[in-house]
Amino acid sequence: MTETKDPSHFPLVTIGVPAFNGARHVRRSIESLVGQDYPNLKIVISDDGSTDETASICDEMAMTDPRIEVHRRSHLGERRNFNAVLKAARGPYFMWAADHDVWDSRYVSACVAALQAHPKAVLACSHTMLIDEDGAELGVMDDDLGIDQPQPLDRYRALIWRLRWCNAIYGVMRHEAAAATGGYGSTPSPDHLVLAKMALRGSFVQLPETLFFRRQNRPPETFEEMRLRQSRDLEPDRADAWLAVSHGAYYRTLRDGHLRAVFRDPLRLRDKVLALSATTICFAERFGVSSAPLRLALRARRILPASIRTALAGYPPPAD
Repeated sequence: MTETKDPSHFPLVTIGVPAFNGARHVRRSIESLVGQDYPNLKIVISDDGSTDETASICDEMAMTDPRIEVHRRSHLGERRNFNAVLKAARGPYFMWAADHDVWDSRYVSACVAALQAHPKAVLACSHTMLIDEDGAELGVMDDDLGIDQPQPLDRYRALIWRLRWCNAIYGVMRHEAAAATGGYGSTPSPDHLVLAKMALRGSFVQLPETLFFRRQNRPPETFEEMRLRQSRDLEPDRADAWLAVSHGAYYRTLRDGHLRAVFRDPLRLRDKVLALSATTICFAERFGVSSAPLRLALRARRILPASIRTALAGYPPPAD
């Protein structure tokens, strides 16, 4: 006889799906979510004014599974849509899920088990397999962040220097920690900032298995192509303003979001100063953002003791 798992014995996990014009893949994505072997799920889909069949596909699937609820809204952009599903979440665990990706049936249960085994961790995720439009595997992505240090400063520095692919944004998070980030802010690459705030709050657990399948649903982009797409997708009502600024000014907004997050975090004073300085240096070296705070940080790096100069230096990436 097969043992039936009583959902009431398991903490609720809310999966938030911010959907928009994803008709080609959304059915497969939702199928992989309802097929999770974790017994206590709520799947909240927010359709952001899709003009294709996305909403009707989601409504159809909700009629066959009471764990799915679908919300419809006018088109306001990805930032507000990601925040809408976070606001609707209930229970101790939360997970964002894109409308075109796929998850192994063990993904949620493995991530919840990892968080339960590591009480100080705030996020758990697996390694990621990149797949093409038809689901063919293209290779495991280099997304090992190593955010397991005991001290917030060390986790934060590792995150801002190592983060290239934001696959961890689709990990299972402690709901309280995710909500405390404020969700997606009005900055470029808001997922980068959410993960930085999460790293200040706790460690990340990365499972050894590859259980997340990220779909490559657009061709490779230049920076300007990426900026055009991101500006229009994130906040359509502000796209023209984002596109009018320079490369440095574009990423300065993201850097300033990081600086505000560090300033507001209850780090001890020494660590706060180091984190602020490391942020200005990192954004200058990685994103070309130069400013008066950077010049002050570089001047401080020359006169501070060697141990602190080391702390301000570029954080080494993971070994190959």
